[in-house]
Amino acid sequence: MKKRVAIGTAQFGSDYGINNKTGRLSDEEINQVLNICSVNDISFLDTAYVYGDSEKRIGKYCEENKRYFSIITKLPDCNINEFDKIFNDSLLRLKTDNVYGYLIHNINSFRKNPEIFNKLRKKKEAGKIKKIGFSLYNADELQMLFDIDFNFDLIQFPYNIFDRRFEPYFDTLKEKNVEIHTRSVYLQGLFFINPEELNIYFNSIKDKLDLLRKLSDRLGIRIQALCLSFVMKNKNIDKIVIGIDNKKQCLELIENENQIENAFEYYDELKKLKVEDINILLPYKWKK
Repeated sequence: MKKRVAIGTAQFGSDYGINNKTGRLSDEEINQVLNICSVNDISFLDTAYVYGDSEKRIGKYCEENKRYFSIITKLPDCNINEFDKIFNDSLLRLKTDNVYGYLIHNINSFRKNPEIFNKLRKKKEAGKIKKIGFSLYNADELQMLFDIDFNFDLIQFPYNIFDRRFEPYFDTLKEKNVEIHTRSVYLQGLFFINPEELNIYFNSIKDKLDLLRKLSDRLGIRIQALCLSFVMKNKNIDKIVIGIDNKKQCLELIENENQIENAFEYYDELKKLKVEDINILLPYKWKK
């Protein structure tokens, strides 16, 4: 289980997630989280240029503790003439001369400047990046890449009990030898909130959240483990990016391993919770 987990570090640089009650992690908390990862075979970190000072804080930890992680970071929306500075800034912040993955964070950058991907290819040829690709939000973005027969190594997109929009593409991606990373396994923490505490914007899915809570109570399996087991069940997924708000969550992730295995047999029940409403599936559309 742990080898398929990548730690999402948006919380290292900003207050992130609807259920984040602790805010941005302190230096001490980051050290605790990354120490736990280091001794538990969790070796991948996912970050981005726009995640506040997340890159800088990862680099600081690795330099001071002489620890190595495989890092995926992302290029923000930018003009092609800004690429080199942004890429070099990321490496400087991370205190490294290469990264495992480098993704275009906003596909509109690629649409406006398709040649920006040639910049990524050259960095890959120079040994600065192992795998290049895209971070996507919508399935039509991936369909567009297929339509133009565009080749890439790595893709990241949301996938969870509710959000199954990318399921039809898994087999094709594997046929193309694309490494698949998924995120939003807990839908920014929405799965953990008591449905009665949510505003009317979420009325359409309160019954599904209630069913998830009742299933968790009935089985004695944490909601975290149920959510993670659903994604883990899909063997096409290479890495599952999980955002961590604090040390406790990191320890629970490790401790959930046995519960995750027990939860696999309830996969068919979890499949019934699928949601189609894009306004629920994409957190940036949520009304504050």
